[in-house]
Amino acid sequence: MNRLTYIIGMPASGKSTALRNALENNICECSSKTMTQEDPVPHITYKCGLMTLGKSRDVYPGTDTLAMNIQPKVIRWLEELADEDNQFLIGEGDRLGNNKFLSRAIDLGFHVDLVYLQIPSQIAWERSEKRGSNFNKTWFKGRITKCENIIMSWADSAIQEKYPINIIQLDGTWNPKTLQDKIKSTPNFQEWHQSVKVQ
Repeated sequence: MNRLTYIIGMPASGKSTALRNALENNICECSSKTMTQEDPVPHITYKCGLMTLGKSRDVYPGTDTLAMNIQPKVIRWLEELADEDNQFLIGEGDRLGNNKFLSRAIDLGFHVDLVYLQIPSQIAWERSEKRGSNFNKTWFKGRITKCENIIMSWADSAIQEKYPINIIQLDGTWNPKTLQDKIKSTPNFQEWHQSVKVQ
């Protein structure tokens, strides 16, 4: 089975840090692979079949480094990956954190773990100011609403039946080690670690 773990949360909720910590010591090599020569889908390849979507950099890494129109290209890439087995993708950020992308991944047979980092908006705003982000408060509130709507949409039993998804809500104010352990204990990470042991 192919697997996708995606981390969402308001700006400055700690998504990038949580992902970086969860992947600690798993890096084998970095590369940029493409679906075709015309439609590149940047991602980082880790050992034993793990891939992260987006690019690695100090500020705003992950899928938010990708073009605004990247989603159709990533979906076509997922369609190619669906023909293979035991692929483990992980991503975070606003760019692909939406119901259309997640639903399509489920349609393609991916087991999806959706990790929602929750954090008080005031703490997130203070973190944003501290790192020099120039967010508009209206835009900031819109990102919060978007995350809440994604989670609420899967509370509908009919939607959950059609698009089964595993929602994991975590506290973004936890210390980094606790958050790292919680993410690494999610079903997809557990299955990936098991496959590494088998290999």
